[in-house]
Amino acid sequence: MEAISAALAPIPQNFRELLDLLGAEPVKARKVVETCWAIPQVAELLRKPLQNVPTEPVLLRPLLKSATPASLAITAERWSRLKSLVAFGLRRYGIDLQPARDVAGHAPAWKALSSLAPDRACAIGLSRFMSFCSRAGISPEAVTEQVFADFAETLQSRSLHKEPSAIARGAISSWNRAVASVPEWPQTLIQLERHRRFYSFAWAEFPASFGKDVEDYLAQCAVTDIWSEHSKKASRPRTIELRRKQLRQLASLLVLSGVSIGEITSLAVLTKLDNAKAALQHQEARKAGVVPRSLAEHAWLLRTIARNWTKDPVSEKALGNLAPRLQTASREMTDRNTSRLRQFEVQANVDALLNLPARVFAEAESMTTVTPKTARRVACALAVDLLTVMPLRINNLTGLEFGRHIIVLGRAKRQEMLVAIPAAEFKTGKAFEMRVPNSVVERVNRFMERYHPVLAPQGSEQLFVSPKGERRSTIAFSRAISSFVKQETGLIMNAHLFRALAGRLHLEEHPEDMETVRRLLGHERSETTRRYYVEARTTRHMQRYTDMIEHRRAKAAAAQPIRTRRKGAGK
Repeated sequence: MEAISAALAPIPQNFRELLDLLGAEPVKARKVVETCWAIPQVAELLRKPLQNVPTEPVLLRPLLKSATPASLAITAERWSRLKSLVAFGLRRYGIDLQPARDVAGHAPAWKALSSLAPDRACAIGLSRFMSFCSRAGISPEAVTEQVFADFAETLQSRSLHKEPSAIARGAISSWNRAVASVPEWPQTLIQLERHRRFYSFAWAEFPASFGKDVEDYLAQCAVTDIWSEHSKKASRPRTIELRRKQLRQLASLLVLSGVSIGEITSLAVLTKLDNAKAALQHQEARKAGVVPRSLAEHAWLLRTIARNWTKDPVSEKALGNLAPRLQTASREMTDRNTSRLRQFEVQANVDALLNLPARVFAEAESMTTVTPKTARRVACALAVDLLTVMPLRINNLTGLEFGRHIIVLGRAKRQEMLVAIPAAEFKTGKAFEMRVPNSVVERVNRFMERYHPVLAPQGSEQLFVSPKGERRSTIAFSRAISSFVKQETGLIMNAHLFRALAGRLHLEEHPEDMETVRRLLGHERSETTRRYYVEARTTRHMQRYTDMIEHRRAKAAAAQPIRTRRKGAGK
């Protein structure tokens, strides 16, 4: 009877309507009662009134994605239970929701195919897809690209999973891997489209003459030439690598704009005004009409090439006129970083981040055995520890090596640890040296003694190592740090944001001491530091004003207490 009444009820548009429908049921099963309790809990944790929490999965998913157990100050188990009860309520009243776990299991044909998967990771990657096909009555032999497209669309529109596209792409990758390694697997390869973030073509896909011209130009950039008309110093290795990347991006954008890849035979093709504009306009279109800072940087690079390499004065002048118009963003902190730094206007968030390394180490020390998972967690905690006390760039952090960068000095039990990075390895071209605080030294030593051997059984002088005992990938480790901080504290951080946070925290304690921030971050000019942190100082001045108003209000209230009369008094 309950199921019939629920089926006849209107589909709720928000949590308020859903709660009203559940509360109106005459006879409530235990799970319905629990769901009635869970819905207001979730709304409160999301800091939204019930009527402002939508039931449509596409709208509800980003709200749930932004919340983490750590940011909500609840356990992961409780948050999982709350979301499960909400999903139960949504399905009960007609919201078509893709299940996170199919309790009905796979159809016999799919169960048999799953047992042939080359490894456990492949089977897990295909589990949701197999459940989808089992519910739809699709056999393994009937799988096509359209079936995977339908699966991706269902996840996108009907799932509460925080990364539906990642699940769909992972399923395709797992399927293709099984096709390649299991003869009994249905031999249907599925085309996996390149992620829209990745658009550059490989160097080998361009004409050989273009690659040679690029390398010849970069080799010339590595040489100091004081006798040329436009005297220049040699570019640093990191700058040359950046130029190589930018030229590959520009050439790829030009191809994506409609120019045949075979026509890109030299840098002179890129510096032609029409081609330069076509490449840059395509990048603008990729960014949904927003003019990114990189457009001006690309335009200035092409102008420099036209002047110094291709010797094309017409293109040089045209690109010189174009580049300033693209310089729409000032060289200040990005809006995204400014927004993320606002998290730390709450002292509890600052405390959570500063206490994170010590807490994780203490929890790991309480365990009798060290698993690889625990060791990786402790490695991320140590990375946060180091980034907090010395805001290095991620490339320098992953490159830290004992004997080369980490230097231990001392006499008997008195020990000092320094981090010294040669000028050639530092972005500014100047050597970096800083003493490691004693509390961090203790954690570094404990990490090397107990956790590092688990990650690198063969031994390695690298502080942060891959499973092969080699240096960690900068991209992978940066993502690991971001994920770790979010999971442990609920804060949205990336490795580079620690540098901005360092400046902010110091200026909060010492508002006029810009010079320490400049030296800490390695800025060559004080003006650069002031541009990046002007908002931090402005915020502090605003706070002084509001504090003054609050003080004056308190004095006014003491001088003239507010007296109110009760209604009807004196009658």
